[in-house]
Amino acid sequence: MENIEKQYEEIVEKRKKVLEELLHLSENEVVKRYVELIELEEKLREEEKSLYTKKEFGTCKHFTIYTRVGHGCRNYNVGCMKCGADTYMLYKRPSLSSFDAQLYGEKILSSSGKDMRDSVICDLELATAIYKKIHEKYPDIDDKTANKYFEIAYDNMKNIKVNRKRKESRIKRLGLRKDFNNWYPR
Repeated sequence: MENIEKQYEEIVEKRKKVLEELLHLSENEVVKRYVELIELEEKLREEEKSLYTKKEFGTCKHFTIYTRVGHGCRNYNVGCMKCGADTYMLYKRPSLSSFDAQLYGEKILSSSGKDMRDSVICDLELATAIYKKIHEKYPDIDDKTANKYFEIAYDNMKNIKVNRKRKESRIKRLGLRKDFNNWYPR
């Protein structure tokens, strides 16, 4: 017990010295400026976060789909077929800062335009291309109807057996990469 009391007294004494030094430093103009800059940086970071979200995602009411589903409860990626945003970036783009990745993922997942349980699994490039074609043909279509058209088009695409020539025609018609081959992601 004496050992604990001794340790406690030593800690209290060390802490007093640290507090005295902090008090002395807090009167120094350079330290005062440092503290002001830290507070300003925190405020600017919050403003940047808010503006970044608005700039990056604008007014898109994300219409999400699963872009990949694996085993395990958090082993999936979610993407927006309207604007192309994808949580895949959180895991696969090391150049994306953790700040950007966190905002990106939170925004996509939190502003989903539909219930994720009802979501289809589709390659994001393919989903975005189909969605774009629907909007080209029906520019004033509402999200609910566009989603229904998307599901029908994608189901037809999955259920109709096609040869290489037909796949090439789809790639061209939808404006996909020439080497696109992710018709049925898992």
